[in-house]
Amino acid sequence: LVQLGVDPARVFVTGNMKYDSVVVGRHQEGADALRGWLSAGGERVLVAGSTHDDEEAQVLDAVLALQRSPGAPQVRVVLVPRHPERSPSVCDAVEQRGGRAVRWSALRERQEWPPLEPGDVVVVDTIGQLQRFYAACDLAFVGGSLIPHGGQNMLEPAALGRAVLFGPHTTNFRRDVELLLAAEAVVQVATPQQFPAALDRLLRDDAARQALGARARQVITDNQGATRRTLELVEDLLGTAPVAR
Repeated sequence: LVQLGVDPARVFVTGNMKYDSVVVGRHQEGADALRGWLSAGGERVLVAGSTHDDEEAQVLDAVLALQRSPGAPQVRVVLVPRHPERSPSVCDAVEQRGGRAVRWSALRERQEWPPLEPGDVVVVDTIGQLQRFYAACDLAFVGGSLIPHGGQNMLEPAALGRAVLFGPHTTNFRRDVELLLAAEAVVQVATPQQFPAALDRLLRDDAARQALGARARQVITDNQGATRRTLELVEDLLGTAPVAR
């Protein structure tokens, strides 16, 4: 705007309001019971959120490779495809690898969830549940990033203080990724081929996941407040009374 000739004194940078749309600590209470169900046997919970075609297969193959290695932790995989209508093919991918797909839509109305067996994979085939599952996980993989889609929202698991992993394709969230990487708050792999090793390392290392989650949450809180600053500027320009907040 300044280069176009706008008076610099009339240009204000208030920050990014989308950091105010993610609330630190939200969903934690409702996630506790979910966590107990997913990790009844002490499994690490991996939530692959907003995944696209082929990413579920990459996640499943990486976890299967991990489980075959000595001393590997048991892992509960939760797949949350970006488009729920893809759920039948996601379930097929699970079953082709010898697992059982447990569809969330068949369970959500129950008062009690049936116990999960080792190797069961939860497929969330409804909308509006992703943040709740992120709040119940140990590690969040954010989809749309192992394929050239541009990435999906990694701020949600970051605000929940979860360790976050994603692939190289993140052009939709370029500035957010820069901030998170500068704070060493997330792990990004440079190629899909590096994904299995990064997943293996993070699922084995409790301390690394906790440190990543703490730094990620700090990045979110450090960058909040743009909405308030924007409202104050607009109120001043319009000469209106302060908006209730």
